[in-house]
Amino acid sequence: IGAALMDEAEARARAAGAAWVVGDTARPAAHLIALYTARGYAIVEHVRWPGKVYESVVLAKPLSADARPAPR
Repeated sequence: IGAALMDEAEARARAAGAAWVVGDTARPAAHLIALYTARGYAIVEHVRWPGKVYESVVLAKPLSADARPAPR
């Protein structure tokens, strides 16, 4: 995912009134986890989605300074 696409997705979520943006990636994808965390996302959960053979990392980023605590 390019930075411009992530910027656009975050801007659209903010414009729609979202307080948080949340995504997930496979736990072995360290490069993607690093990309998300460098953009201000924090790991909020590890989950194995039904039908998947790997664990995912769920990451969340507040879209405003007054956002409530991270979703779980």
